[in-house]
Amino acid sequence: MSDEIKEIISIIKEKYPGASEGKIKKAIIDFINSNLSEIVARTELPPLKELEISSRKERYRQARSRVKSEKLQEDRSRTELVRMLTAFQEEFSDRGLKEDADRFAKHIKTIDGASSTKKEALMYVDSDLSEMIKREETSEEDRSRTTRKLKELGDDANE
Repeated sequence: MSDEIKEIISIIKEKYPGASEGKIKKAIIDFINSNLSEIVARTELPPLKELEISSRKERYRQARSRVKSEKLQEDRSRTELVRMLTAFQEEFSDRGLKEDADRFAKHIKTIDGASSTKKEALMYVDSDLSEMIKREETSEEDRSRTTRKLKELGDDANE
């Protein structure tokens, strides 16, 4: 629950000390439910298409940020794991346990290969998301130019 809502509930509890928090929450929800259409009608919202487009672009940006974060995390994780396994491999090799050393060398190679495949896939996803963001921005610019042009034509027609 947000701090603002907690603060509102505490103010209401001060004014009505006998009211339980549950009853206050229910009263707030009931009020919102019964007045929702009026609240929405008074709220000035941008056109639905603008909301869909900006939220779509924002979702792409969030996904791209997550992909970049995953890529960095993958690099760090792989590096740490390979270092640890390499230390084991060297230890086995120093102790003359060639079979164990070879097995860990194989694990290291597999992890490096899998990591490279994942890293490559993340780079492609990042590139695709970047392209989608650019496409959305271009669409916004086109719509903005078109809207401006239509407004100018409308202003010219009214003169």
